Amino acid sequence: MVDGTLGYYGKSLVKIKTALRLAKGIKNDSLYADLKLFYGRVLARLGKYVDAVAELTESYAFYRRANDRKSLWYPLNNLAQLHYMAGQYRRCCDVLNQSLRFASKYNSQASVDMDKRNLARVLIYMGDLSKSKSLLDANDPDISDRSACAHMSHLRGMICLLRLEYQEAHDNINSALHLFKEIGAPRDGAVCLEYLGLLEYTRGNYSKAREYYQKVLDMPEPTASAVAQTLRMLTDVYIAEEKFDLAEETAAKAEAAITRINERIELGALYRAYGQIQTHKREAESARDNFKKSIDLLREIGARYELALSYFAAGKSESYSFDERLHYLQMSRMLFIEMDVPKRVEQVESAITELRMRVSPAQQAGGRGASAPTVITGNRQMKEILAAVERIKDTSHTVLITGETGTGKDLLAEYIHRSSTRADKPFRIVNTAAIPSELLESELFGFRKGTYTGATHDKAGLIESAEGGTFYFDEIGDAPPDVQTKILRVLDTKSVRRLGTTSDIKVDVRFIAATNLDLKQMMKSGHFRSDLYYRLQEMPIHLPPLRDRLDDIKPLVEFFLQGTGFDGATTDNGALDSLIEQFSHRDWPGNIRELKFGINRLWLLGNGDLARIVELAAHNDSQTEHDTLLRLLDKTNWNRREVARRLGVSETTIRNRMKKYNL
Repeated sequence: MVDGTLGYYGKSLVKIKTALRLAKGIKNDSLYADLKLFYGRVLARLGKYVDAVAELTESYAFYRRANDRKSLWYPLNNLAQLHYMAGQYRRCCDVLNQSLRFASKYNSQASVDMDKRNLARVLIYMGDLSKSKSLLDANDPDISDRSACAHMSHLRGMICLLRLEYQEAHDNINSALHLFKEIGAPRDGAVCLEYLGLLEYTRGNYSKAREYYQKVLDMPEPTASAVAQTLRMLTDVYIAEEKFDLAEETAAKAEAAITRINERIELGALYRAYGQIQTHKREAESARDNFKKSIDLLREIGARYELALSYFAAGKSESYSFDERLHYLQMSRMLFIEMDVPKRVEQVESAITELRMRVSPAQQAGGRGASAPTVITGNRQMKEILAAVERIKDTSHTVLITGETGTGKDLLAEYIHRSSTRADKPFRIVNTAAIPSELLESELFGFRKGTYTGATHDKAGLIESAEGGTFYFDEIGDAPPDVQTKILRVLDTKSVRRLGTTSDIKVDVRFIAATNLDLKQMMKSGHFRSDLYYRLQEMPIHLPPLRDRLDDIKPLVEFFLQGTGFDGATTDNGALDSLIEQFSHRDWPGNIRELKFGINRLWLLGNGDLARIVELAAHNDSQTEHDTLLRLLDKTNWNRREVARRLGVSETTIRNRMKKYNL
């Protein structure tokens, strides 16, 4: 066990396995639980999280069998750490609270304080810096407990660092590092080195940051988590230094390390780094895809601070239009206001000002220089929809677009705006499912200075900023009930009221809404306002699924292949016809999005050789589907939502396929 404490995990693993074999013949549940506990800890340090969870759970069971209530705290505390590292913050909080209950009854005050410190750490990553600080302030450790003092200093330093209070951050983290060295805790010392590196990176001292990160990587046997996080942070440094080849090389190493241990918050941050690298390489579509993956993942796990950073990075990326960049910057700003990080708010506001100065008024308005997107179709039903759009595009009628995920609702909404007389005015978008409910109102309607903490000046909402143009409510079915009421009022009165005011502001805005949900059923069940439902039905458009418009497979396949660099003029048309024929016999539950992702995936696997692509597509039978699904489930720790996102299908489709293959 000494080897494990000192960080020699390989040696420790061999010895603990031997001890477990010997202990099987001894009927001592407490001893066996102790060994299982230490085995789980070592496995965790080596990044074998699934195995670690199993061993720690067994340790908990053997302690219960031995009626050793006092020791139950140890596996629970370690399980909480694993959930924390996997980005499962809510589950981590649940286990910590359970651990805290046992500690309060059976363990020392030191154990109680440790749980509270760990809870404070989780709150930091969830962006609740004020609550975390309050928890720490209420639990000052005994000064004779140097380990507790070190952890307390480190956590205080983290909060200061995230608030960009550099000197306080340096003093606290450096103090923690010296204490960890004194008590012989190299793993905790490595974490301090990582955050000292992050501090220097945030200050702009990139060479110093690299020195700290290299110290972590040069340790005799760093933990898998330390390697993953350090490589990801080093990627950020290379991006800041504009050493993009090194950044890409380091990001690949970081991805391998992160994937191995499934540390989701680091994966979200790495997607952000990839987006920045691809922005530099002018690979706009790939950059947008990675920024989206970063935002979706960080939002899912509740890592609000990192989410705000990803919104910030996307807002600075030239892979997006002016409207999109402004939206992302405003989202970042709102999150930093909510988390009470004024210096970050200032940075975002400076970026917004710079964006407005660099982009011409015509570009800001999203004028006709931004042409209408291409709608690829040969289908009769789709042509009727486009004909209807031609008739209503220049009116002020509210449009409701419905259809399954991946049918092209966003594309049609933009098409309506860009082909209308409002095309030289703003096109504003809000995804009501993507914005935390507590922020949605202020984003939509704006606020008056002093309405709440952080509201340092008057701010127009997104609807007001769409004056003369079009406002698009994406995922309208996810709007909270109180926001539904206010949306109805806007549609009826064509006016908005900023939070904290009593006066209305008239707006000349055309509204489009979209959803993949059954609003009629939601209305019947009381989850969607009936008056809003009928108000949105002014001009309803339902996009059919791809399985009902198979005559669009051919033009869509040809269009998506062109995006890969495919030259139809020099290619065997027989191979292309064969590919289209195969695709025409599939049901495409993810619709056009799944088709696009499928073509891109096959193009990469087939190295651009159409004959090879046809061969790969032909072997895409149920066994391949089963293997692909199982591999992605294992890779994502059985996260159905993430698997659905990667395959470009709905979560319901994944559940159905899991039932089909009895997974």
